[in-house]
Amino acid sequence: MVLALDYMQQTKQIDEELQRKAKDYVAKGYERLLGFEVKSEPGGFDWWGKPPANLFLSAYGLMEFLDIAKVHPIDPALPGRIMGYLKKHQAEDGSWTLEGQRQPWSIKWKKSAFNMTAYIAWALGRAEAHKAPATKKMHEQALAWLREHVNAVEDPYGLALAAHAFLSADKQSKDAGELIKELLLHKVTDEHGVKWEAATSTFVGGRGLTGEIETTALVALLLIEDGRHADVASQALERLAKWRGPD
Repeated sequence: MVLALDYMQQTKQIDEELQRKAKDYVAKGYERLLGFEVKSEPGGFDWWGKPPANLFLSAYGLMEFLDIAKVHPIDPALPGRIMGYLKKHQAEDGSWTLEGQRQPWSIKWKKSAFNMTAYIAWALGRAEAHKAPATKKMHEQALAWLREHVNAVEDPYGLALAAHAFLSADKQSKDAGELIKELLLHKVTDEHGVKWEAATSTFVGGRGLTGEIETTALVALLLIEDGRHADVASQALERLAKWRGPD
């Protein structure tokens, strides 16, 4: 609803009754989302709003609240509070790990820090683009850590997250460009179009087909943001549409 309302406002395709309903839904949704902040860990969010807070959900929330702010007022202290929670849990080397994180699934590389660090760095880049009070040093350390470890990663899901992290920090990022080239090599083409497969569970538990859908969507969004491979992005979007079920 947030994205739809933002799109309607940008394109001036607003029906007053529809806009009123959309704003009402967004306002109610925003209030409900605030209920997932862990009271004992300010800025940290969890699947059930209970401790311990979850790094992925907190970074996801940061991006979501910044999107909501485009169409609905939010607590101005909220983005800074979330980034304060993320900073508190960043390791000295600039990374974040899955250690101690409560997840609703079993993940193959439980102690792997790469995907988590990439996702949080992406969120921080988005925050800076929204002119939120991001902690610059925290962001730069995360990107530096990703550069040091990216050569050991082959999973398209992790590569896509890292490319998003670099691209959100710099639209002309050479690091993102190199990762996009690698992702194009990982592209799987069959009679239904193009897709990318995930080697591990995604942060929301996507495996198998659902992991493919999520990873392909991540790459499609990346290619759209980058703008240099519109043909492949279009093919990925067509594939996503074909995956949609009859319900």
